Amino acid sequence: MNGRIAFGVGPRRPLEVDEFPVVDPEPDQIVVRVLAAGVCGSDVHIWRGELPFRPRCPRLLATR
Repeated sequence: MNGRIAFGVGPRRPLEVDEFPVVDPEPDQIVVRVLAAGVCGSDVHIWRGELPFRPRCPRLLATR
């Protein structure tokens, strides 16, 4: 199974999406599938260039 991650690479630039492998859980662990996620308002301000883009790029915005 693969997961996807969206991350910012700079102010007002399109988000980049990448896939990564999801490892099988250990016997006492579970894998949770996230169907929806929100983006924090401060991340929107950073993407718009209204706040400093810190930590440096790339900046994780959302995963799924």
